[in-house]
Amino acid sequence: MINANGFRPKVLAVGVVGAPQVSGDGKTVVWNQKVGDNVDIYRYRDGQIDRLSSDPRQDIHPTVNYDGSVVTWARWSTLDPNDKTGNFDAIAWKEGHEQTVAATPANESDPQISPDGSKIVWSNDVNGGGYKSVLQCLENGSVRDLTVESDNANFPVWAGNNSLLWRAFDENGSDVVRYQDGQAQRITSVPGHEVKPAGTNDGQTVFYQAADESNDDDLYRLDTRTGQTERIAGLKKVDEDWPSVSSDGGVVAWTNFDRRGLGEISANTQIYVRENGENRQVTFGPGLHGQTSMSDDGNKIAFQWINTAFIDNRAIVMLER
Repeated sequence: MINANGFRPKVLAVGVVGAPQVSGDGKTVVWNQKVGDNVDIYRYRDGQIDRLSSDPRQDIHPTVNYDGSVVTWARWSTLDPNDKTGNFDAIAWKEGHEQTVAATPANESDPQISPDGSKIVWSNDVNGGGYKSVLQCLENGSVRDLTVESDNANFPVWAGNNSLLWRAFDENGSDVVRYQDGQAQRITSVPGHEVKPAGTNDGQTVFYQAADESNDDDLYRLDTRTGQTERIAGLKKVDEDWPSVSSDGGVVAWTNFDRRGLGEISANTQIYVRENGENRQVTFGPGLHGQTSMSDDGNKIAFQWINTAFIDNRAIVMLER
């Protein structure tokens, strides 16, 4: 990893780390980290690393609100992570205090905190039903269903405080759905899978990945006001995946899996950025660079690096302008 193309890398943590998320203001980064046999949630803020959870159960996939004051994650309900009777519960942390916000016999997974910290949404698979799940939202102390089980809604993500995006499965694959003003609308509808949506704070521009005719994953930009879709990254034998976006849509980052000349089972995996209509590479060197998360102003990008020769050698890295 070297300084290139306007960003400089800063290593925040090394170990068995993953799932980094940066706050909207760029001042806080959270991730999950395995120490010994346990996985807990850690936070980088003001040059200091703190351990936010110390429960003997497994804590994974944190998210953080705009100013870093609220963090959510999923926790396995039993001590044994391989216990088939266990399930995921939704946890929220605020001002040093931890609260279980959802803990039914179902899996409450992928809890996502709104930028202002007032709402938490998660997937509830009702009875362990796998992909068929209901999205639920905690607001003002009450939990309400946003979808019904037949909607097959999963993997919610906030686009601003008042707009949600998620992936909905159907007989033709899966589509991206936007939920705004109490109404849910499928905003993609082509055959195949449109996945991993990321939206601007006004909910009017959505980025997502989808496979093209040669089964490469490409990156698309959708203007929800006009319905116009533009492919913004789509090289052959390259998968452009897992986009993250600045609040105004001016900067987009993604994981670039370049298999050209390397065969089908290996790839040169780097972080790319699109800005001012141009795509450019911003990480270099060996290893896997992926799982981007971007601050609202597009000036900071957190990601995970993995040493392919020894996968337990990983790092949480921040790219800063």
